[in-house]
Amino acid sequence: MEIIKVKNLCKSFRITSKEHGLKAAIKSLFKSDYTIKEVVKNISFNISEGEIIGYIGPNGAGKSTTIKMLTGILVPSAGEVSVCGILPWNQRIDNGFNIGVVFGQRSQLWWDIPVYDTFNLLSKLYKLSKENYKRNLSLIIDVFELKDLLHIPVRQLSLGQRMRAEIASAIIHNPKVLYLDEPTIGLDIVIKRKIREFIKRINKDFNTTIILTTHDVSEIEKVCNRVIVIDKGELIYDDSLKQLKDRFSRINEIEIKLDNAPQGIMDLQSENINIRVKEHTLKVKYSKEIKPIDIINKVAINNKILDFNINENDLEEIIHSIYVARNN
Repeated sequence: MEIIKVKNLCKSFRITSKEHGLKAAIKSLFKSDYTIKEVVKNISFNISEGEIIGYIGPNGAGKSTTIKMLTGILVPSAGEVSVCGILPWNQRIDNGFNIGVVFGQRSQLWWDIPVYDTFNLLSKLYKLSKENYKRNLSLIIDVFELKDLLHIPVRQLSLGQRMRAEIASAIIHNPKVLYLDEPTIGLDIVIKRKIREFIKRINKDFNTTIILTTHDVSEIEKVCNRVIVIDKGELIYDDSLKQLKDRFSRINEIEIKLDNAPQGIMDLQSENINIRVKEHTLKVKYSKEIKPIDIINKVAINNKILDFNINENDLEEIIHSIYVARNN
C-alpha cells in the first residue's frame, strides 16, 4: 500500500533584493525588488508502507524543503501530496498523529526539563493510553539506553545523548511515518550505529515507513534499499541501491590472494582489465561488462587461489560522479 504520494511537487521562495546605501534603503521602504527562487521542481514519487528510503542530494538540493512540505510545515507552490491519505498542511493535527520528525540541527525537546517529563508531556499531546505509553517508553529506553538520562534536563545532555532523546521523542507515539533529516550530524560512530540499529528495528517490528536524509552516504547504504536522489530541486534518480550501482558503476575491483607468486597473469591484461601485483596478491580492476567469475577462473588455471574479495565502487564515489556529470 502506498502511504506517501507526491506528484509534480514544487516550492518557490520570493527573495528580496536590496542594494547598498542610504538611498536604496529608503527606496526599499516603498518598493522592494525581489527574485523568485525555485527550490523544488516538479518532483514525483510514491512510497509504500514499510519502506526505508534514502533521500539524498548536495547542500541546497531541496531535501529539507521537501521534508517540510511532507510534514505540513511548508505549503507547496504547486503539486499534490498525500501522507496516510491526508493533505499534510490542511490537516496538520491529524497528520501530526501519523508522523514523527527529527531535524538534526533543531531540538523539539523542552530545554529546561528532564527527558522523562518531556516524554510524559508528549504522551498527553498524543493522547496515548497508559498501556501504550508504558510499552512505547519501555522500548525506547531499552533501544537508546536512556535509563540513566531520564531525570537529567535536556540542556545538560551531550549532543549524542540529546539526539538519542530526540529520536525517542519522535517515536513515542509509534508513528506510521518517520522523517529523519540529518539525524546523525556531528555524532560519533557508536551513536550512529545505535541509530542505524534502531531504524532497522522499528521498521521490522512496527512496519514503520522511514525517510532518511543525510550527507553520510554510508548510512544510506547500511539501512536503505531504495534511494531518491535530487539535485538543484529536480529528481534525478529513484530506484534501488543495486540498480544505482549497476547503472552508474563503471569500474569494480577484485582482490585475489594466491599461495605463491602469480603465473600466467599478464595474458589477462586488456582494455577492460587492469592488473596490479603485490607479492602474492592480485588487484584486478575491471569494467562492469566483465564477470568477476571469469577472471577468477582464468587466474585459477595456473595458480592456487587462497581467497578473494570483490570490491564494488564506493556508493559515495558513484553519487559524486552523478553530480559532477550533471553539472559539467
